[in-house]
Amino acid sequence: MAKKFKYQEDMDNIKNEHNCDCPNKDLKAITPFDSYRYVFENINHKSNFLPQLKDDPARFIDANGKKKCDYLNLSMYSKIEGAKERYYQLANSFPNFKKTAGTHIANGVLESTDGLITEEGNLTHFGLYEFENIELQNKFNVIEIL
Repeated sequence: MAKKFKYQEDMDNIKNEHNCDCPNKDLKAITPFDSYRYVFENINHKSNFLPQLKDDPARFIDANGKKKCDYLNLSMYSKIEGAKERYYQLANSFPNFKKTAGTHIANGVLESTDGLITEEGNLTHFGLYEFENIELQNKFNVIEIL
């Protein structure tokens, strides 16, 4: 039986309301690797491992289905250098970025049981669609302040 995604109900609603694939069909399985994510200092902060659509749904009221679906994944990076470079770009462009994205960077190893990922893009960025019952805060550690 195929694994369910953590936000499967939301994905199904997006599919039905917007007549689009959610998530898209170009996801790939994870071969274990180190990954990085922006977080707040306390690893258990409610926003650390919550997709943007779940953390601030009002921001996406008028968004199309693809965009809503994209914001059900967790933004991550495969290289710390790429994560830092993008963080400083965003922090310089958006004054409130640190208040919403976090002030630190965390590191953890993603495994095939955690979910499916998008293709890696600019600055080693990718999206993780978590499987149900995954609690990433238990496998990530805050490693430095940004």
